[in-house]
Amino acid sequence: MRDKRIQIRVTSEEHDLILNNASRNRRSAGRFLRELGTASEAKSPDELEDFKELSRAGAQLASFGNLLKMLSSQGLLTSELEEAGKLSLEAMLLLKAKAEALKPRRRRKA
Repeated sequence: MRDKRIQIRVTSEEHDLILNNASRNRRSAGRFLRELGTASEAKSPDELEDFKELSRAGAQLASFGNLLKMLSSQGLLTSELEEAGKLSLEAMLLLKAKAEALKPRRRRKA
């Protein structure tokens, strides 16, 4: 039985956004916020910032990998760039593993 309340203040814009998102997901505002608030384990702000930073670094490495692939397809890939590509792939795999460890996890429903 739900017998506890949480009251929060929001701006008009936040209020409209919550209602629109809830409606788009065919939920009441209460159900929508309840599901969002209980969907994953909370992470510390530092962990979330680390996750964002790792995600950005991974995206940059992926762009570098695409550039190397383009150079290779045009026959312009030097041995130095090929070695850099191997290192970037290793770095990308490490970043992906670290980001996965920091990624907010969805809670299992009981």
